[in-house]
Amino acid sequence: MQGREEGRDPVSTARATAKQDVVDGFTRTTLTCADAHKDLETVKKLYNVLVEAKAKCGESTQDFSFPRFHRLIASQADNLKERFNCDSVRFTVDVEGGHVSFKAKAERD
Repeated sequence: MQGREEGRDPVSTARATAKQDVVDGFTRTTLTCADAHKDLETVKKLYNVLVEAKAKCGESTQDFSFPRFHRLIASQADNLKERFNCDSVRFTVDVEGGHVSFKAKAERD
């Protein structure tokens, strides 16, 4: 217990190193989508990147189907476009501190 608290526990050290490797090895992905209802290719790319990032970070993807994700993204994009009066939405997938970060932002032309 004391070794773990002081950072000398090999299992904890290995786990922290593995998480850091994921952070260092992941490249932020940004995709812009004008119509998430119709642009299935972009939404599918976004889904695949997100699933890959979650898998690398050890996060569950068990209840994370593409149809559910597509509905969520389309709804979120519609809301942002209406709220900010913009034509498209920029989605970003990144790994921060060993956890997946997924953000959507209004994209003004």
